[in-house]
Amino acid sequence: RTKTILVFQWVGPRLSSIDGKDAPQFYTNGILPALLPHPVMPNVFLLIASTYKAMNRGIDPQTCPQFLSLKADVYSRINDLLGQDFMAVGIDLILSFLGSNETAWSHMKGLKQMLRLIGGMSGIQKFPLIAQLVACVDYELAYFAERPLYLQDNDVDLPIPDECPAYISTPLLPSPTTFQGSRKELGLSDTAAVILDNVRYLTLSITCPAPTITTSKIRSTSSWHYRQTEEHPTVDTSSSDEQSIITATIRHTALVYMHSLSTLTPFSKSYTRSLILELQSKLSKVPLSRWKQMPGIFFWILMVASSSPCWNSSNVVGRMWRRKALVTWLVIMFVDSNLAIMHARAFYKCRDGLPRRARRHRMLWDIIMMLLNVG
Repeated sequence: RTKTILVFQWVGPRLSSIDGKDAPQFYTNGILPALLPHPVMPNVFLLIASTYKAMNRGIDPQTCPQFLSLKADVYSRINDLLGQDFMAVGIDLILSFLGSNETAWSHMKGLKQMLRLIGGMSGIQKFPLIAQLVACVDYELAYFAERPLYLQDNDVDLPIPDECPAYISTPLLPSPTTFQGSRKELGLSDTAAVILDNVRYLTLSITCPAPTITTSKIRSTSSWHYRQTEEHPTVDTSSSDEQSIITATIRHTALVYMHSLSTLTPFSKSYTRSLILELQSKLSKVPLSRWKQMPGIFFWILMVASSSPCWNSSNVVGRMWRRKALVTWLVIMFVDSNLAIMHARAFYKCRDGLPRRARRHRMLWDIIMMLLNVG
């Protein structure tokens, strides 16, 4: 009973709402009741609650006895499941592994073996929610670790709905409406809307390239947009209004993003410690209830920064924001599951496209230099 109260009143809202309030009815009335009878998930929820409690106090969870005790209990329960008939408990195991993601990469081999035993990704499609979580985890871990997809054999392009609520708008995916066209509904400044439209154009040039788009064209266009964005005046966020701070945060993220595209540098190498600290300061000056009104933009901001090693396990504040990226993704999934997966896929495609184009660029340069030396 205590677990049930804790999950519904504390953990549930924080896993399904950016500001921890007003959890979606679909999550509260559908997903949580389905997960509570699970042999491990209620304990995973307790582990998550302990993690948030430590992070909110600015403490590394790995140093908290309560967290370590709950973590040992979760792993013990998973080991109990491993000793049973896999065909009877396989889905429970897969869900447990997805829930306890503190050491995600160490779980991937086991998770892939479990998927193989039930027929791979096609075999798990009868459990749509778990299939979507598996796909998202695969895309996000491939993006963060800068590795190829591990659980999925192929990168799948899913349909994007023609009409989406304006508040879900993201610079990662195509849309019939520009940010300048929906800026009033989103509460954005004209400067922020222009920057986001430019980011969308640059992103799609990599994730959905036209046959005529070349690497040099992407680099030159990114450089031009970087200079244009840099010319927008900086904002003194210590005394500015909320909209100006949001504009400054979008500008800050766009500069890092465009620098990566113009230099073909992975996002993980573009966010320095000083830039990360500057971003954290800006993010904290805007209430989560405001970011909640634009989850597509918020997800983009957090994911660009989340690839940085500066937001690693030793940075408690960074880990908290990184977890907000996952919660934001879940919020989008509750609106449209395909749209959520395409958000994660867009980052993977962008990350995957940068080094591939960089290798091609270096190869062409080496050939030119070799020809010049021969001449």
